[in-house]
Amino acid sequence: MIGPNAENFTLPKGKEVPIQAKGRHDLHVEFMGNSLKPGNAYMLLVGRKKDSMVADTLAFCMKATIDELTTKVKA
Repeated sequence: MIGPNAENFTLPKGKEVPIQAKGRHDLHVEFMGNSLKPGNAYMLLVGRKKDSMVADTLAFCMKATIDELTTKVKA
């Protein structure tokens, strides 16, 4: 994640996402805003070359808005 609000975007299952060649994967991204302003960042998925397979890099522009406010209670 890179960009002005990159620290507010997270992948719940960690930074590495294993995807098989020519496979599919649903990727859930969480946004935790610290203000009412919209947030934006870029997510780069960098492929790793394995054997003779070509590894691509994908870039996504993420934009988030806050529609609902909730409180987080610490136990």
